[in-house]
Amino acid sequence: MDKIRFTLKMNHQSDIPKYQQMVNSVNNAIAENILHKGDMLPSVNSIYKTNQLSRDTVFKAYSILKEQGVIESVPNKGYYVANEVRKVLLVLDTFKAYKEVLYHSFINNLPDNIITDVQFHHYNIDNFKTIINSSIGKYYKYVVMNFDDKAVPNTLAKIANDKLLLIDWNIYSTSQNNYVFQDFGKSFFDSLIDAVDLFKKYKEIVFLYPVFTNHPIESLNYFKKFCN
Repeated sequence: MDKIRFTLKMNHQSDIPKYQQMVNSVNNAIAENILHKGDMLPSVNSIYKTNQLSRDTVFKAYSILKEQGVIESVPNKGYYVANEVRKVLLVLDTFKAYKEVLYHSFINNLPDNIITDVQFHHYNIDNFKTIINSSIGKYYKYVVMNFDDKAVPNTLAKIANDKLLLIDWNIYSTSQNNYVFQDFGKSFFDSLIDAVDLFKKYKEIVFLYPVFTNHPIESLNYFKKFCN
């Protein structure tokens, strides 16, 4: 007889729909190596009886997981884990040439069982909220390039720290966050210092910094420091 080693985790006080909690619970169990390919899942009857759920809710969750290719149903036997593919969400600001390089470098260095969805927030907070809110619980890990908006921290707080990696700009990060940041200030300043001899052949250096830009102001501040 197939041994079921998975226990569904449900929170009846949560705002997350019950079917989505079921989907999240199965995906998380796979991500945490609790479930593996070929493992049997609890039957519809056992789930709705032990978790105070309707049969429709359980069927909906299992249908979504089947559509995602996570599970498969075997007639007269039950539901089984179909594969152990883990999904990562990569949230970037805009699509530019070097972001394409970043994207391809990222996906080319992931294990074969990791697939990546990429989204762009375009520095629009409503778009950013929609991307994050609609993705909660659907991904193994989240890699997010954040930006300067006061609503960003509360939105990111919905993602568990052990699932979140912040990249590019050190803004709104906390000591609990995982991060890989660019240094838009000191490293830029050091590069200018290294190029002093090259600059000497010019009468002046012009640094173009628009009145409105999403580029960190640290670069401008350190350029002024260099000039002084």
